Parts: sequence; C-alpha cells; structure tokens
Amino acid sequence: MKFCRHPFEYFRVKNTDGDIQACAWTNDKAIIGNLLRQDLPEIWNSEAASRFRKSVTDGSFTYCNKDACPYLQRNELSEAKDKAVITPTEIPAFIQIACDETCNLCCPSCRREVFIPTKQQKANMEILHQKLLPYYKYAKHINFGGLGEVFVSPFYMKILENFNHENPDTIISFETNGILFDKDHWNKISHLGNYDLRVNVSIDSLYKPTYDYLRRGVDKCSGNFEKVKGNLKFMSDLRKNGEIKLLSICMVVQDNNFLEIPDYIKYGIYDIGVDRVVLRPIWQRGSFTEAEMFVKNVRNPAHPYHVEFLRVLENPLVKHPQVMMWSGDRMINRKDIMVVGARVDLLKQLFNLGIRSRSLSKYLKERSITKICIYGADIVGQVIADGLSNDGIIIGFMIDRSVRSYKDYKLLRLEDVKGFTDVDAVLITSVLSFDSIKDDVMCKHSIDEQKLLNLESIIKELADTTI
Repeated sequence: MKFCRHPFEYFRVKNTDGDIQACAWTNDKAIIGNLLRQDLPEIWNSEAASRFRKSVTDGSFTYCNKDACPYLQRNELSEAKDKAVITPTEIPAFIQIACDETCNLCCPSCRREVFIPTKQQKANMEILHQKLLPYYKYAKHINFGGLGEVFVSPFYMKILENFNHENPDTIISFETNGILFDKDHWNKISHLGNYDLRVNVSIDSLYKPTYDYLRRGVDKCSGNFEKVKGNLKFMSDLRKNGEIKLLSICMVVQDNNFLEIPDYIKYGIYDIGVDRVVLRPIWQRGSFTEAEMFVKNVRNPAHPYHVEFLRVLENPLVKHPQVMMWSGDRMINRKDIMVVGARVDLLKQLFNLGIRSRSLSKYLKERSITKICIYGADIVGQVIADGLSNDGIIIGFMIDRSVRSYKDYKLLRLEDVKGFTDVDAVLITSVLSFDSIKDDVMCKHSIDEQKLLNLESIIKELADTTI
C-alpha cells in the first residue's frame, strides 16, 4: 500500500484566520480545524483529521493536490509495512507556520501587490503563536514561512530570535528570497546554527535581467540582484562552516527563465556549493488569469515553447543527483486550447484587416510611424513583421526571450536592447501580457509610454472602424 506520513505528523497553520492543514499540498477541503477557535489536541484528534488520514490509508488521496505534491508527482510514496507507521504521533512532529504573507517583493508568480497585515491579522498571529508555544518542544521539525519573507516579518523574526529548544537535533527550516540574509540579520538568529538549520533560497534566476523582471519590489522594478548574489556567498560560507546544515536554491520554472536552467544548476552546485537545486513548477496562486497562466506554464504541451522546454530537460545537468525536479518528468495533461485559439483568432483578424480599407500598416503610417520594433517573435510577430515589411514599414528589430532567429530580422532579448530612440514605436504583440511587458520595458528603459503600442487594442479599434 502506498503511504504518506504527512497527515499523521504534520500540522500547518495556513493563514491568519487560523485554518489548519495536515499537509501543505492539499485541496480546499482539507482543513482539519481552526486554531483560533480550538486547541491543538482537539484539532489533532478531530474527526476531520481522521477523515484526511483515512483518505491516505484507503489509497484514494481524496484531499491531496496531486499536481502540487512532489511525492505523488514523482511517484515516491513509500510502502506501509506495518500498522505502527499509520498511527498518528501523539503531538505533531512537524509544525509549519505559514500564516504571515508579509514580503518585500511582489513577484508575479506569487502576488500582484505587496502584502501588509492588518491590525487584526497581527493580533491573530500572536494568538496562534501563543497557542503553539507549549508544543514547539515536542516537534522534531519546525518550518517558518513559505508564503512570505521571514526576515521582513516581525512575527517570524520574534519567534526565531527567541527560539530556545532543548534538543539540538531539532530541524529548523525556512525559505527566504535572500535579499536580507546578510551578516546583520544573521547575527540576530545565529543561535539557530546550533540546530539542524535548513535554508531554501527562492531565486528564480541568476541572470540579472531575468531576475529583475521576475523579482519585483513595490515599484515593479528590482535593484536587489547584486545584493542577493553577495548574500548567497555569505550563506555558502555558513554552510561550509556547518552553521547551515542544508542549503538549497529554488527556481519557479516559467516562460521567462526555463532556458537558464542548466546554468542555474551549474552555478548553484559548483560555484556556491548548495546541497540541492529545486526546480519547482509554476502554480496558480490567484495572481494570474487563466490565460496568463497558460503563457507562464511551459509544462503545458500546448505551450509554444514546450518543445524547447523538453530539450532543456535533456541536459545532463538536469539529471544531476542534487537536482530535485519537483514534478519529475510529468507534464500537465490539460491543453489550454482557449489561449491557442486566441492567437489563431488574432491572426485571422489580421488577415481580414489586410483586405479591408484600413490595414495595420496604414494605421501606423497615419501616425507617422514608419520604423518600429516588434516585441514578440512567435507566429503572430512573424506574420506582422512580414506583412508590415511588405507594406513599406521598416522593422528596426524584434524582441523575444526564446526565439533566437527569424529570417534576416535583427532579434534581441530585452536586456540586450540599448534603447528605442532609433524606432518610432514598439508594437507589443502579446494577447495576454501587455501590462507586464510594458512595465518591464519602462523599468529598464527611458521611453515614452505612448510609444508602446498594444496590438490587440489596435486590431479592435480597426475592426470597429470597418464595421
């Protein structure tokens, strides 16, 4: 019988409302209690907790999120050989406190804006901490964060600064974006080096332009790259000195960074000396629309870059024993035809407009735009480049993160662009990501926002004028 220990030893504080899970990788029906309204023993021995455990012992895994769980994804569940292993611990052996989402970044893969807890949420967190306090000493593993930044959270820092556990073998773990893991902050929690301290650094790219795009602050720009690289070296030294017992780096794999995977692994293992490199799939956390999620998720077989993604996975570095491919080699099964259809529909509208009285090229010429940059070199960008070029519009250059060449057009990545003074406008072809691309371009370059043209909006305007 395939078996998972999590429901029998794991206690997770999910949010400031006090909801409790017996595993982080569960669906919305897997709440086993509420720590604001109940005490820990009552939740741990509740009927809801028993139902969750039964779903594991009967093999149904009803409450599990099979797309998120790395053990189910990689088929790594162990076999239960005797009844002892299916008996819950008297007190949770693994406590995870993930209720504070306070962070100094608003990465697109996680959230759309910086989270600041309300007065009531802060009060709730203190109540939750006081209710857990008597049970920390029984736990073999205590984890902090996951949805926020430990070093920014006064709540987490207060617990870590005052942590005092009799057992030196206790595992203390947390995830950080690395921006504040410097000597000053380490000095506040350096006593944790006396325990089995495990640190996971969530950093989606080790290439500055991609990092700046994916790791955004309040102003939607980021200037933290060199600071994080320096802090990684500091953490590496702590690992070598034995104060950190296990050091990992983690990439959320998506359309913007998947080509960097081999270099990311090489830098982590051979330059920094991490114990593990984690390649985590991008998940829907509510920050993306369904269409935007399609664009980000290269694991989708219908994604334009999926074939290139599979080629990256064939790199020998990806097979390195210190690399954890969270989802194994499994791809998602659902093909998002809706978004593929949106691209096809856009092409149809372009062809239809081409035989009407007002074409795209005429639209541009009427605005004195005779030389442009096209952002996006997939099938839509290619059709537009050829069509406009035939109509006398000069294509100064094209921008794309993954397409390397198309005919004789000059193709650049955004980070390689020196400026846009040589073109009259930038035509952004993405159906789904105009706002994020606009923010990225304006963050990296001094450019008049009016020069950034939204293809979809233009087509709608042209269609309305030809009806």
